[in-house]
Amino acid sequence: MHAKQNTSSVPLFSAMRFVLYIRGQLDCRPSPTAANEQRKYLREFADTERATVEGTFSDPIPEVDGHLGPVPELHKAIELCRETDATLVYLPMGAWRRNPLFFQAIRDFKAEGGNVLRQPSKTFHAELEKAKKAFCIYVQRKKSGRKGGLGKRRQSTIYIKQNIIDQLVDLREQGLTFARIAETLNAEAKTTFSGKPWTQDTVRKVYRAQQRAAKAKR
Repeated sequence: MHAKQNTSSVPLFSAMRFVLYIRGQLDCRPSPTAANEQRKYLREFADTERATVEGTFSDPIPEVDGHLGPVPELHKAIELCRETDATLVYLPMGAWRRNPLFFQAIRDFKAEGGNVLRQPSKTFHAELEKAKKAFCIYVQRKKSGRKGGLGKRRQSTIYIKQNIIDQLVDLREQGLTFARIAETLNAEAKTTFSGKPWTQDTVRKVYRAQQRAAKAKR
C-alpha cells in the first residue's frame, strides 16, 4: 500500500490514484489482449502524470443457476479505493450488463461519493482526462477554504451534476427507457440542473448531449 501524498507540497495530479477493475467473459477468463492493453494505458498515464496505480482486480462471470455470480474482486477494488481515495476505473466485458450485483456495488460506491470511471476501451486516454478533471474538482472541494479555490457550493454543484449524468448514462446502457430513467431520478429526489423534475425529454437531451461529446473526443 502506498502512503498518502501531501498535495500541498507536490504537483496536483501526482496525488491521483487509480484502481483498475476488469469484468471477465463467460468463459471465466478476462480477455488478455484487452486487459493488458488497459493496464498498459493506465500505467503510461500514471507514469506521465506521476499518478499511482494502487492495484488491478478481475472477476470471472460464472453462471450460477442461470444467473451471473457474485463479484468479490469488485468489492475488494472498491475497498482499496476507499482506503486510498483512488478513482475506480472499470472495464466491462462479456455479459456484464446482466449482473445486478455488479451495478448495485457501483451505485452504492457512487452514492458514498466515490469516483467511478467506466472505460469501454478505445477512448481510454480521453476518459482519463475526464478523471483528471474530476479529481481536480475533488481536490478543490476538499481545499475549499484556500485562497483562489472554487466556492464550496459551486464545487459541490459541479460534482453532483457529473454524478447525475453518469447515473443517467449507466441507466440508459442498462436498457432503461428515457421515461423510466426520469422516474428513477425523480424518485431519488434528483432534479435537473435548473432545479426542475426530470422528464422523458430532458433525459433524452442530456443523454444525447453526452453521446455527442463522447464522439467529438474520438
